[in-house]
Amino acid sequence: MEYVTTWERNGIKIGIKTGALQKAREDIVEVLDARWGVVSPSLVAELDGIADPDILKRLHRRAVLMNSPEGLLDEELSGVA
Repeated sequence: MEYVTTWERNGIKIGIKTGALQKAREDIVEVLDARWGVVSPSLVAELDGIADPDILKRLHRRAVLMNSPEGLLDEELSGVA
């Protein structure tokens, strides 16, 4: 049986969390692209700066329900800094 140190376990957890956050960001971009065909690089950069999974979940839902891609981040990021 292979021994896994605490450092390695923590690194695995961080890797899983980072991967899940990136997947959530990609899912938002995919919805926006499917609905409107264009996702600005600045929006992608802003999404890349979000590390809160709850905010990303709300943004994904919002992207699905919105009538246009403009203002996706306006309400979610007001007060977050």
